[in-house]
Amino acid sequence: MASRAPTMATTASSALSRLQTDIKPSDVHELKLKTQQILLKTRHLRTQLNRLNDRITSETNAINKTFEQQTDQAPVASNHKNSVSQLSRSVECAENTLANLKDEIENVRQNDKTFLVNELREEVKLAYCENQRLTKELQDRSLQANTAERLLQDAARKASSQNINELKASIREMQAANADLREKAIAYRSKRAKLLMEQTIAGHQEKKVSTQTIVDEANNRQEETTKEINKNAEELQDSKKEYEEKIGELQAILEEQRQKITDFLSGKMPEPKDEGEKEGDKEEDSEEKKDEENPEQ
Repeated sequence: MASRAPTMATTASSALSRLQTDIKPSDVHELKLKTQQILLKTRHLRTQLNRLNDRITSETNAINKTFEQQTDQAPVASNHKNSVSQLSRSVECAENTLANLKDEIENVRQNDKTFLVNELREEVKLAYCENQRLTKELQDRSLQANTAERLLQDAARKASSQNINELKASIREMQAANADLREKAIAYRSKRAKLLMEQTIAGHQEKKVSTQTIVDEANNRQEETTKEINKNAEELQDSKKEYEEKIGELQAILEEQRQKITDFLSGKMPEPKDEGEKEGDKEEDSEEKKDEENPEQ
C-alpha cells in the first residue's frame, strides 16, 4: 500500500497535466474502448467467481451429504477413501482458484489504469458538458447574427440611395402639388374677390354710394385677401420645412442605426461622444439643412 500511494499521486499529476492539453476525439474513443474492455473483463472474472462459489457450495454439500450418509448407514464396500480424497483435492483446488480470482480482481481494482480510466471518464463528461454549452452558445450567436443581418439589410434598404432618391422624388412631387394647389387657391380667391367686388359695386350703384367709398372698400377687401393668401403661403412653407426636417432626421437615424449594426457585426465598440461634440454635430446638421433649404427657396 505504501508503494501504491506515490503511484496514485503520480497518476493524479499526470491526469492533471492531461487536463491542460486538448483531448482529441480519437483519444476519447480509444479510452472508451479500453474502459469497456476493463468492464467486460471484470464482469467475466465476477462470473467465474460466482461459478466457482456455486461449484464449491455444491461439492461441499455433496461432501457433507456423503458424511451424513456414512454416519447414518452401515459401511459398504466401496472406494470411499478415494472419493473423499478426490473431493478434498477438488475443494482445495477450487479454493485456490477462488483466492487467485479474488487477488486478480483486487489487483484490477487497485491498478493505476483503473483510476486513470475513472478520471478520464469524468473528463469525458466534463468535455461533453462543455461541448453542449459551446454548441448552445454558437446557436444563440448565430441567431443574433441572423437577426442583426436582417436589421442591417432593412436599414441598408431604407438608407440606400435608391430609397433616398424615391423619397426626394416624393418630396418634389408633393412640392409641385402644393405649388399647383397654391396657385389654384390664389386664382380662386382672386376670382372670388373680383366677383364680390362686382357685387359690391352693383349694390352700391343701386344704393347710389359714392365711387371713392366703393374704391376704399375694394382696396380693404383686397388687402384682407392678400393677407390671407400670404398667411396660407407661410403655413404651407412652414409645413414644407417641418416635413423636410423630419425626412432629414429619419435619414440620420437610419444611417446611425446602420452604422451601429455594422460596428456590432464587425466587433467594434461605439466610441462615446462628448456633449460638446454632440452639440457641434447638431449645429452642423442644422446649418446643412439651412443650406439645403436656401437654394430651394
